[in-house]
Amino acid sequence: DYNGKAYPNAVLRFREVLERYPASDSADGAQFYLGRAYHQQGDFAQARLEYRRVLDGYPGAPKADDAQREIGETYFDAGDYASALSEFQKVLTTFPASDSAAGAQLFLGRCHHEQANYAQARIEYGRVISGYPSSGQVDAARYWIGRAWYDEANYGQALTEFRQVVASLPDRDSADDAQYYAGRCQHQFGDFAQARNE
Repeated sequence: DYNGKAYPNAVLRFREVLERYPASDSADGAQFYLGRAYHQQGDFAQARLEYRRVLDGYPGAPKADDAQREIGETYFDAGDYASALSEFQKVLTTFPASDSAAGAQLFLGRCHHEQANYAQARIEYGRVISGYPSSGQVDAARYWIGRAWYDEANYGQALTEFRQVVASLPDRDSADDAQYYAGRCQHQFGDFAQARNE
């Protein structure tokens, strides 16, 4: 049900697993995905409650770091960037070597970005690249550095960043987005022919 995006049914199934098999090896996963099912439905408060149950009830669970990061994402998705910053910082403090740490670091940048604190956003994005160079978040961090320059109306620096993303990652989704914004930079310069070529 969860993979089929039938989230209300998934909630029922995960709750059933937790009620019938509370001490099973799959209970922590059911608890985590219960939070995800609520998150996907936009019920951020209930999702946070379910994610916290992973942390409180299964502290050594494989999904504990993901649960902490997801708590931050529920706040981010709700537009509460101050609370999101706090929760993402907890991932870096509590689970610094986890797979979720790079994602949390990226979201620290996104929180600052959403608050128009572009300089701090670029610092946080840069920390993804320097601190987690082999993570899957590096491409996104490079793209978001360009977006921070673009959103700050520094189109020359943005264009440089976007072209670097496209050159180094030609087959990635972030390259398509960077190519689009490179064209928008050219449009801002009034070079409409080059904008069409980007």
